[in-house]
Amino acid sequence: MKEILFRRIYQNYGMLNYKIVFEDGKTMLIRNGETKKVLLDNLPVNIYARQTWLKSKNMTIDHSTTELILKNNMKLGRIALWSTVFFSLISLTKGLWDDYPIIKALSISGSSILLLWAIYFFTIKRDEWILIENKTT
Repeated sequence: MKEILFRRIYQNYGMLNYKIVFEDGKTMLIRNGETKKVLLDNLPVNIYARQTWLKSKNMTIDHSTTELILKNNMKLGRIALWSTVFFSLISLTKGLWDDYPIIKALSISGSSILLLWAIYFFTIKRDEWILIENKTT
């Protein structure tokens, strides 16, 4: 039997709970800034963290693991925020600048890029939104 410490880093923009999913189907909720100790019988065990449709990559807990640190991927979050703001503003300018062909082209391409961005980050990259750091002895 091994005691593993699950620690979620407090982040201002990560208020939704994470659900830790173990390979045997058991789950555990961990809140923003919370720390939990879990006793595991059968090691190694595979887990992943989930938040709505976003998730982490699979992680294997073995006998050398003492602590798992969970946090949001700040890099992906910043890219998502600023690209959404930028391309949304470009898309909204469509009717305001009809006399300027370059702005109209930017508006159309901005809408297309926003759609492609959403598909890419929320489907293809969905398993990189939550990071799990493995601390070992």
